[in-house]
Amino acid sequence: MKKQRNIGEIAESWKASKRSYVKESSLAAYNLLLQKHIVPYFGNATRLSAEDVQRFVVEKAAQGLSRKTIKDIVMVLRMIVRFASQNNELSPACWQINIPQTQEKETNRVLSAADYSRFTNYVRSHISLRNLGLLICLCSGLRIGEVCGLQWDDIDTQRGIIYIRRTIERIYYIGDGEEEGCSRLIVNSPKTESSKREIPLTNDITQLIKALKKFAIGSNYVLTNTSQPLEPRNYRTYYASILKKLRIPKYTFHSLRHSFATRCIETGADYKTVASILGHSSINTTLNLYVHPGCEQKRKCINKMLRTLK
Repeated sequence: MKKQRNIGEIAESWKASKRSYVKESSLAAYNLLLQKHIVPYFGNATRLSAEDVQRFVVEKAAQGLSRKTIKDIVMVLRMIVRFASQNNELSPACWQINIPQTQEKETNRVLSAADYSRFTNYVRSHISLRNLGLLICLCSGLRIGEVCGLQWDDIDTQRGIIYIRRTIERIYYIGDGEEEGCSRLIVNSPKTESSKREIPLTNDITQLIKALKKFAIGSNYVLTNTSQPLEPRNYRTYYASILKKLRIPKYTFHSLRHSFATRCIETGADYKTVASILGHSSINTTLNLYVHPGCEQKRKCINKMLRTLK
């Protein structure tokens, strides 16, 4: 009689099955969730019910884990159960899991119009390779890994277009053989197929890049002008130092992306175009994650509505 495997053993087989067709970064992320959360809690169990998962979710929320991380864990659990059900080891996961509201850490997600203007004026008037990268992010909504992965050959100054072809990220290994406890900087393909995109540049930024590109080697990375990319965490530190110098609140680097999308919508850009620039396959992603109406925008909306009633 075949011995029934526990969740920990099934999870290892599931992870091995993923190895050949998911990105190394995705595999490292799965492994992190497995080793830190799933295996310590469910590893010895031989069944997985909705009640078990709901109890786990409530406990993790009480410990302060973010809703996004909890959702990611539940997603991985569903994939493991789906994998096991195909081998008749577990019943399919027909769960209705309620994730409690958690005390999310408050962060400034969108630069105010004044801060956006001050920051933009500063990087324009103190141009350097790193400041050029910040200016590109302000005007195109690039992710930090995408701007760190940008090479001179990715910029067509004749047409004024940037091609997003790669991303730079650091992945961490937890409980994964010889590399356990290590991390590595990798050059990856963009996040999704939609992330492989063309982004037009304004004429002034194109002219600025033209001047700098004269002294560059095509295959070099833009932020360093060498064959080695700038690490995202180092770029975050540099970005934070400028905010401090300008006495601007501590906006995250990702706030540049949020701010770009929000400003585009505020000026009347259509949602489909904004989604395409950001590399989203769905307009809903753009609206739900990156568009944050400010008080002034809400006021304009209300005033516009009232004018139609008069």
